[in-house]
Amino acid sequence: MATPAQCYYCFESLAASFEYREPASLEIIEELWEQHERAKKVAELGTTNELVKRLVGAGSGEDEDDELDGNHEPSGQKQLGDLKIPNTTHLNPQSSSDSSSASTTPSVFSAVSSRSLSTGVTTPSGPPDTSLPQAVQKTNQRYPLFVTWDTLSRNGHKSLRGCIGTFEAQELGEGLQSYALTSYVNPV
Repeated sequence: MATPAQCYYCFESLAASFEYREPASLEIIEELWEQHERAKKVAELGTTNELVKRLVGAGSGEDEDDELDGNHEPSGQKQLGDLKIPNTTHLNPQSSSDSSSASTTPSVFSAVSSRSLSTGVTTPSGPPDTSLPQAVQKTNQRYPLFVTWDTLSRNGHKSLRGCIGTFEAQELGEGLQSYALTSYVNPV
């Protein structure tokens, strides 16, 4: 199954065709999607931190005399300093210090594992060249590609609209762009 970024890339390819311009590359769309997902996580964590600060500030039931005698910090600061930062290692499985307890199931947050699992691709047509940067390695990978389109009726029934594919390994961005345009121009 395609990742959300790959789906967006198909729509980017169609939009670029209508606007007579070159589409952004699949790598750019994937990077923008990853930035979007990271921003959502940061915003989520920021909202949580603001909530903690509000709760600490509202729940400080200490006497005002303690704050005014000069020997103590304001109660909100003291309590906030005593809070422990929540464990977020589940958001980044690579940061786990105990590798023996790490799960063997690939994380949905891992860009590499989610792409390979959700596209149904088993192996690239050749081993990756580890001397190249990761972005260059991605563009050099070639895959057999099968794309299906479903329709969803008003009552929620899903049915197959069409399928297009090839066993010939090809660069993923080129294949997705070609198939997106073909499926639009020549609907099944």
